Parts: sequence; structure tokens; C-alpha cells
Amino acid sequence: MAATTVNVSAWRQDFQVWPGAWLDHTYVGQGPGAGANPPANYYACWCQTFVETQYPAAPVVSGNIHYLRANCYRDSALGFPDTAGIGVYGINGVCHQSANCFLYSAGVLLNFSVIGYWASLLAYGPWGTNYPLWLAAVYGWCDWLNPSVVAETPEPADVAPSADVTQLLDLYASFHAQPQPPSTNDVIMGTAATVVQQQIPGFDPSTYQDLHAEFLSQKDAAIATGDTGKALADQLNNLSQQLQLAVADRVGPELYKKLNGVDVGQTAVLCDPRMTDAVGVSVPPFQHVSG
Repeated sequence: MAATTVNVSAWRQDFQVWPGAWLDHTYVGQGPGAGANPPANYYACWCQTFVETQYPAAPVVSGNIHYLRANCYRDSALGFPDTAGIGVYGINGVCHQSANCFLYSAGVLLNFSVIGYWASLLAYGPWGTNYPLWLAAVYGWCDWLNPSVVAETPEPADVAPSADVTQLLDLYASFHAQPQPPSTNDVIMGTAATVVQQQIPGFDPSTYQDLHAEFLSQKDAAIATGDTGKALADQLNNLSQQLQLAVADRVGPELYKKLNGVDVGQTAVLCDPRMTDAVGVSVPPFQHVSG
């Protein structure tokens, strides 16, 4: 069994999926892994790309996670490993949201060195569209099963969240303290705007708020068609790429590259093309891992 508290990094793999489109897959573990040798204590976040040695991995952020708790909510589904229990791929989040969820007890988040993280934030927020439910029913359950302090074997308490994470947690709390809680899309817009302001101080994301709102409305309409697989993945990717290009036109090349990690005219895909079979497909109810 792994140590109760382990230091891990989020890793990104930067590769061009097809001409003009980029995507960074992210996963969490102790080391990047290579070939048939996975990193220690890793969470693959839907796709085990660390075995693809032609795409070297780079660390993004590190922290001390509560290993037993994170291990408890691996929640592999549909043959894909380590979803973190975020829900349906492409509807509730993608690998970026899963990575953030596995980093939750470390109190850290991905940053804009991850190509396309900004684009996925605009679609799903930092921890996915199911975050309040995930916190209560997935993380909360695994927290109860694996508390921070066990009388028989004392261990360090969880690390205090970073200032950025604390700001986001306070924002979520303010949303749910309102007499009329905001819509899911309003929450996505608010949390994504907060992350952008944290990552690019002085930049005002309200510059493209109308574009963001329209994208979320169109995303909901695409999901409401009931399409799954490649049909839905293509719709979501096209809508996201249209949004990215529209924002680039509005904010200019320098700010666009700070946001998305690629030059004007280039875009990140939202749904990894290797994950097409999972897009929009319902997953079994969450089941925790014992031990």
C-alpha cells in the first residue's frame, strides 16, 4: 500500500492531434512514466498517455495528496482508467477536471501552461460541472472512509489550499448561500473568470463574457440532442474551437497565447479524439475503491 500522504505532480503531454489543433492531456503521478513503466501512484485521468513515449511529459504543479482518499475515487468507467468520478466525459468534464479532482486534497490546480486548459475551463469549470455533487457524494464519501487523522496511525492533516483554490471555494460557497442559486452555466462563467484573473493578473475576462455565454448555451443544445460518441464530440469540439477563435479576434494574439498556450489561428480540442467512444455515454454509479 502507498504511503498515506504522497507528493505527486500533474503532468501534461503536449502533442498536435491534427493540423491546426492542439491538446494537452493531463494526468497525476510520481514521475512522468515511459514506455511500459507507469509513474508511481498515478491517476491516468481517462487515458494512459504516459505510455506514448513520442509525447514527453512535463510537470505542471505538485502537491501532497491524501493517497488513500484519491485512490478511493479512481472510479474507472467504460474501460477508461481513473475518471475521478467527475461524471460523463465531454458533458461534465474531461481529463483536466479529473486531474484537478485528484489534486483536490493537495489544494492545488492546473495552470495555463496546460494547452487547452483555459478552453476546458470555459466548458466545465475547474472541477467539472458536477462539482457540488462530486464534493458531497464522491470526495465526501472517500473522506469519510479515509479521514485525515487516524488515532492508531497519526498522519499529517491535509495541506491548506492555495490562495487561488481558497478563492474558488469561497466563490462556490457564496453561490450556494444565495436565496436563488445561480445556474450551472453562471457558475461555470464565474469560476472560469476567477481562474483567468488568477492566471493573468490585470486581464478582464468580461471582455468575452457574451461569447462565453453563447458558447455554453450552444453546448447545452448540442448535448440535448442526445447524440453520443463522435457525433457529439465533433459538435463540442467545433463549438469550442469557434469560441477560441472568436476570443482571439477580440483580445489579440498576445493575450490569446497567454490564455490558450497556442498562437492565433491555432486551437485546442475539447474532447480528446482517443476518447470518442466515451463522449456523452452514461457511466455506472460511482463505486469507491477499498484499501
